[in-house]
Amino acid sequence: MARWLYAVWYQQARGGFVLWPLEALFRTGVLLRRWLFRIGALKSYAVDARVVVVGNIAVGGAGKSPLTGWLATQLAAQGATVAIVSRGYGGSARGAPLRVSSDTDAALCGDEAKMLAQATGLPMYVARDRVAACVRASLDGAQLIVCDDGLQHYRLRRDVEIAVVDAERRHGNGHCLPAGPLREPVSRLHHVDLVVFNGSQDDAPSFVLQTSHAINVVTGEQQPLAFFADAPVRALAGIAHPQRFFDALRAHGLSVEQIDLADHGSATAAQRHPHDAEQVVLMTDKDVVKYDDLTARHWRVPAQVVMDADAATQLLTVAGGVPIDGGERCND
Repeated sequence: MARWLYAVWYQQARGGFVLWPLEALFRTGVLLRRWLFRIGALKSYAVDARVVVVGNIAVGGAGKSPLTGWLATQLAAQGATVAIVSRGYGGSARGAPLRVSSDTDAALCGDEAKMLAQATGLPMYVARDRVAACVRASLDGAQLIVCDDGLQHYRLRRDVEIAVVDAERRHGNGHCLPAGPLREPVSRLHHVDLVVFNGSQDDAPSFVLQTSHAINVVTGEQQPLAFFADAPVRALAGIAHPQRFFDALRAHGLSVEQIDLADHGSATAAQRHPHDAEQVVLMTDKDVVKYDDLTARHWRVPAQVVMDADAATQLLTVAGGVPIDGGERCND
């Protein structure tokens, strides 16, 4: 079923019309809910901090989390007291907001939240109730909160909305769930403060996720990806669009055995530890944080956010920062 849906959404496979009646119900529910929040029939809540939401209208990853980390890091470097908030998707934490550190179990907080905590070193909070998480962040001193996802979480009032669009897959077939990948109609993008594309664009703000090197998870040794071109390599990715990771490795001349998992999925011990003792395992940052049994044969491949000065200026200005000079990239 999942493969058929993906084919309908992104490859124009036949048969999607049978889902149109369900899509009509979904669209009606989405528009009604938004209207109820707009007229105040459903309550939204503000917090004592500037709230910037980085989200998208399609299911699956569009590069929101890396861009959230980049933005939060840049704003903090400019002197703002910044915290990051997310739902903690895939984590088991319930109830009160959880403050995430680099040592928090990913099974508790979710892989993306732990990845962001490690990558940025900034206060990171997760809760299913994003309002509660933002309140906690504000009480702990945050003056500016960057939310990883949450564009549709209308209970939380926000000062800025930034929508991320995958430049390769765009909006798929343009239909809403379940007939297409959209959580809201494309027209929703007309109401956000800025649309940013993951993938180079000439006529719109954009960024690329650049992979250039790998870091050994045990020793910290760093090597360019070309270093592995003559080695037997297994590549493991539990992200929304794993093929992008595999293609990036092959672009550096690597021949890889690919293990693609569901988004947020976990690899088995056999997948993490190949029988071939010479085979190295390259993993995304999002995957590495899930496991405590990795060895010196495991390397993480950070994805760096790279954008030109104009895009960086637009993004930071909208978010509440100040313009910067030169291309910028997120720290590893």
